[in-house]
Amino acid sequence: MMKTVTEHIRDHILQRVRPERDIYICEKSPYTILNEEMDWQFLAEMGYGMIMGYFRYGPAEASKLQNLSEARKRLDRYEKTGNQEYLRDAANFIMQERRRPSIEGVHFTPVDDGEHAA
Repeated sequence: MMKTVTEHIRDHILQRVRPERDIYICEKSPYTILNEEMDWQFLAEMGYGMIMGYFRYGPAEASKLQNLSEARKRLDRYEKTGNQEYLRDAANFIMQERRRPSIEGVHFTPVDDGEHAA
């Protein structure tokens, strides 16, 4: 009998887990986990913000804003005011940085620093 994708992922993870750790085996599908862990409303709000930004300021790729510094400013404003619009704006600036990086040598290398689940 063939294994499901979930079973393959679980086997791979369990092979990499140190045996001295407590192991939590999840019987949930990736779809179920996403639905429980993702904030779909927040993602929709990000999309609405991108649409409004397009009409107000034009295409994001034409922007001269520094995405990382703008994201930091919005996070500071969020912490001061509690207004989640700033949180959404920060996420959109981070997304734009991901699409068009402003720093050299950008890469995506998954790492396990031992602190992810600590």
